Amino acid sequence: MKKIAVFSDIHGNYQALDAILNDIKKYNYDEVIFLGDAIGIGPEPYKCLDRLLKSNITYIYGNHEMYILEGDDSFLNIKESAKPHHKWTENETKTLHSELKKRMIKDKIIENVKFMHYQFDDNGYILRPNDYPTIEYLDNIYNNINQEYIIFGHSHVAHYNIGKKHYYCLGSSGCVHDYETFYNEVTIDNGNVLFKKHYIKYNREEFINTVNKTDFPLKKFMCDVFFGIKVK
Repeated sequence: MKKIAVFSDIHGNYQALDAILNDIKKYNYDEVIFLGDAIGIGPEPYKCLDRLLKSNITYIYGNHEMYILEGDDSFLNIKESAKPHHKWTENETKTLHSELKKRMIKDKIIENVKFMHYQFDDNGYILRPNDYPTIEYLDNIYNNINQEYIIFGHSHVAHYNIGKKHYYCLGSSGCVHDYETFYNEVTIDNGNVLFKKHYIKYNREEFINTVNKTDFPLKKFMCDVFFGIKVK
């Protein structure tokens, strides 16, 4: 039997990340897996990335890690207006890029479970997220995966579906609009997979203060849509 803590999509919310990692320490997990997108959107990409790289965590890369390492010109689904934000994130984290390249992996397989950020297209890039997918859609994009359970992030809306496989989208632990964040506990025992969601408080006041004192491209839009924070 293995017990694993797993979470995804912190997106520059260091206070949420700090709360999650501190809570995880209370339990004796066999492994901790992060499903990518530590950066982008939020105000503290460097601190989030640095904390994760210094932790004993399995780091699966997300599309935002790919943006800063490969250049957003390679990603046709990025709007022109969003490129300054990705360039800011790239510059903020530049000194960590070498270590990030060494640490990131594409996916992790444990028994009949595959952990990944999301499915890739034929060119090796991560597909755009689908927040409310049909069973047919999920069966189609994950049709080349052999494992029975697929655990992923990317979409910030958590959902669970059963089609040809079991699909668990964890949602975003960083893009939250209230005082709680979360991570998931996954127990794998001889082919049986059990999930438990841990909800924990994080220091939202400190996060809002950080937002207010940090200047970054698309700040007003990002904070309103993804964190529920109104900034001037």
